[in-house]
Amino acid sequence: TRAERYIAQKKYDEAVLEYRAALKQDPNRGDARLRLADLHAQQGDVQAAFTEYIRAADAMPNSTEAQLKAGALLLMANRFAEAKSRAESVLRRTPRNAAALMLLGNALAGLDDVPGAFDLLRQAIDVDPASGPAYSNMGALQLAHGDRRLAEASFKKAIAADPKSATARVALASYYRWQNGE
Repeated sequence: TRAERYIAQKKYDEAVLEYRAALKQDPNRGDARLRLADLHAQQGDVQAAFTEYIRAADAMPNSTEAQLKAGALLLMANRFAEAKSRAESVLRRTPRNAAALMLLGNALAGLDDVPGAFDLLRQAIDVDPASGPAYSNMGALQLAHGDRRLAEASFKKAIAADPKSATARVALASYYRWQNGE
């Protein structure tokens, strides 16, 4: 409770101390670990966030949020098999979770299962046709496998799905830069 008050007051260092004190009393408090991980991420401390997201996900195996956040960081750390495992744990409970399908697709791409990755990204798009990130991921995978025409179309669909997405616009701009040899 004190940590939440400190966050509301933008006293983040104090909030970190409160979460750590709570975790000393009960190291298995997954909810406190998740909030601490979010706070570390917000402050740009990726390593501390990574550690706490993993611990939170381990403490809360049925938390979709914790599993997906841990999985995303595992994916960024090229720990594809572990990211795959986190995505699969979510999909066992909610088979049509677009974020978990996308995470699993990206993990499979990292594990060189390209057909599986394409299939899962298509499923994520079917579940959530307005998912700009799924289209961007599909475009990146298509581009990596030499299908420029489909990649460009996917990047454009990402922008159409979420016109305010900076990520989608940067992906398309990067594609055009790459096409022009810059």
